[in-house]
Amino acid sequence: MYGTTYRTLGTLIDSDRFKRVFKTDDGDLLTVHGHRVLHGRLPFDPESGARHLQDVYMEWDDLMAHRRVLRGEHLPLPATAPELEATS
Repeated sequence: MYGTTYRTLGTLIDSDRFKRVFKTDDGDLLTVHGHRVLHGRLPFDPESGARHLQDVYMEWDDLMAHRRVLRGEHLPLPATAPELEATS
C-alpha cells in the first residue's frame, strides 16, 4: 500500500493540473506558506545572468501578530488588571 500511495503522490506532484509556473522579475518578493504549498524551482541556466535567492523563515503566529500591530488592531493589555484595582 505504501508504494502505491507514494507513486500516486508523485503523479499528483508532477501533474500540470496542480502546477503553477511563473517568472519573477528583479525586486520581486514571493511569500509562500510552506505548510500549505509544495514549492520548487525550474533548473537555472547560468548563461541567462546572475541569480540571487534569499530564504527567510518566519513563524506564522509572529507574522500575524506583526500584521495586527501594523493595522492598528492590536491593543496592549493594561499593566494591571481592572478587577485587581477595584479591590485595593
